[in-house]
Amino acid sequence: MAKNWLISQEFIWRNAAAAVWTWVVNSSWLLVALFVWTFTPSNHIYAVYDYFLLLFSFRVWVLIFCISCLSSLFVKLHMQSSQVTFKLPTTRFQSLVAMFSFKRIFLTMCHGVLCGVITAFLAGISESKFSTVYIQCKNTPEYVCLNESCYILILFGSVVGAANFISRSNKHLYCLNFPIVQQARFLSIKCNFQQMLIQSYKTCAKFLQYFLIFYYLIGYLTREFVADLLRAGPCDGHIVSTLNIMGVISLAWTLWVSGTILLLLHNVSWHLFNIYATKMFPFRMDSVFPEDKPKILTSNLTSDQPPLVQHLAFQYLSSVASSSSIKRKQIYVISHDTGSANQPKWNLILDECLARLRKLTTSIKDHKQIALRMEQNKVKTKSSKSSSSSQSSSGQSPAPDSSQFMSVSAFNHRPKSCDTLDGVNMSCFDVSSLNTTNAGNPLNSPNLNGSMLTVPTPKLWTKQIRKRAALHSSVSSPIYISAKNIQSYSLTRILPVSQVPYKTLNSQIQALLQRGSAAIKKFPLVSFLFNEIPSHSMANLYSEHNIYRWAIRSLSSLSAYSLHEDDYGVVQRRLHEVINCLLDLLVTLDKHGKVLPICTSDTTNLMLRQQQSIKNEARSAMYRITDTFSTQLESIPVDAEFRRKLRSFVEHQE
Repeated sequence: MAKNWLISQEFIWRNAAAAVWTWVVNSSWLLVALFVWTFTPSNHIYAVYDYFLLLFSFRVWVLIFCISCLSSLFVKLHMQSSQVTFKLPTTRFQSLVAMFSFKRIFLTMCHGVLCGVITAFLAGISESKFSTVYIQCKNTPEYVCLNESCYILILFGSVVGAANFISRSNKHLYCLNFPIVQQARFLSIKCNFQQMLIQSYKTCAKFLQYFLIFYYLIGYLTREFVADLLRAGPCDGHIVSTLNIMGVISLAWTLWVSGTILLLLHNVSWHLFNIYATKMFPFRMDSVFPEDKPKILTSNLTSDQPPLVQHLAFQYLSSVASSSSIKRKQIYVISHDTGSANQPKWNLILDECLARLRKLTTSIKDHKQIALRMEQNKVKTKSSKSSSSSQSSSGQSPAPDSSQFMSVSAFNHRPKSCDTLDGVNMSCFDVSSLNTTNAGNPLNSPNLNGSMLTVPTPKLWTKQIRKRAALHSSVSSPIYISAKNIQSYSLTRILPVSQVPYKTLNSQIQALLQRGSAAIKKFPLVSFLFNEIPSHSMANLYSEHNIYRWAIRSLSSLSAYSLHEDDYGVVQRRLHEVINCLLDLLVTLDKHGKVLPICTSDTTNLMLRQQQSIKNEARSAMYRITDTFSTQLESIPVDAEFRRKLRSFVEHQE
């Protein structure tokens, strides 16, 4: 995140508060989870007795305090991994770069190490086979061996932490979720704790089955490496073995409980961090002090602010536009100073909101045109390949494309007046019947004398033309001459190299580079990595859907309440711009916002939810305006293409 006064001042305290409340909440439910931790298949009869014995132990309270403090460090990791808006990579190469970036690898290691340390503290709560790292070897009692049970528990904790971070990052679950209604901390945890618990043990069960399989296959390699690193003897036997089914069941239960506790600690910390990060901030509407100008609401709506500041500003604007009449009157008021810096806040808010919505509308239209053009190109290439294959199988040569050549039936062959030309071998053609009014036509060259076009030609071509002219002097056959060849001849043969324009050389170099890149992209591996994914680029159009929804709601609420609260008429002056923009967005979403058939399920569901939320917000905004002004909207200048749409909203037919 970029440095901003809100981030550098306000969010320091918010993150500190999230860490403190994470410690409070986790230490509370850890006392209850302690009973599940002491319950094992071997001591299920004495579980209650063992639980109360642990509660009276000072060591247990110290360890719970340390685990709660370590869980607060998740908040610091959330600060680095969280995103306000996420954009899907448009190519597979970008996905690989994002997957193996240094920041992602570093955060994965941090989550793994932190969860491994928490698991080590958790293993020391009760006296069991998981509480010590070293044990005496059975074969050689004078040496110590690595406790494989403790090693597996700590290793599983690290794997759960790293795998959970990778999984949530791939699903974009570290993106901040701005709630519709702000909830209190304890009430939100109380309502969502059961859901987080179910999600935690389901995710842990999925990780556990893969962990046991991989440890059974290659676990002995890591075990021997850690034993040599800690200078301990080799372990006696194998715990994860098909000959030790009861031991595997007891180990799996302990791993499942410890992994669920780790994931629940992580989920609670993220939930509290999201609450504090998305908490509404009361921006100032106006101030007489110049140093408070960056803290005014209209100054934080612009796109040059950090994404989190923009979201909080639009969130506060939507709230005050819907619920605060005092703040709305401050938006409608006109200052006594008529300077450009003191224009009504309504104009500033309207310009910023309309710019966002028009940008969304234009990007949807452009993307739809690009997608249709790509589909047409694919169809053309497939049809050309099929036609060429059919012609090659039948033994016929493909016919020349008439669109790439000019059928110059009016080109008379070399007349007698051109026989006197000396120097370079030239050919003259009659172009009086051609239209040369186009400035970009290559026929508009310095060698066009009257109705005759002088084109430099090779000697063999000139001899063939002379022979053909001698044989067919009465009837001239059409000659196909490519327009690109005429342009290249007129630029390179007639003009010296030193006189060729710089723009022409630059365009030729660019064309050469484009042909080279197009040829490279035809390789299967390169095209697989660098071809654009249309579904991802289309889903990225709605990445700022929260800002779009808040902007639509703010404009409609301010327009609706202006009928009774706007004493100066600043809203009615530009009400037609609001209506035109909303109707244009609705028509564009209905016409161009269709889902492509090549979209994948995940991106399609994500895009449909965001697109439908914007569409519903725009439709409700139009009804909010039409229900307020009703038939008075007939006198508002609306575009002709939107007049029928507006009438249907007034008559409640949409």
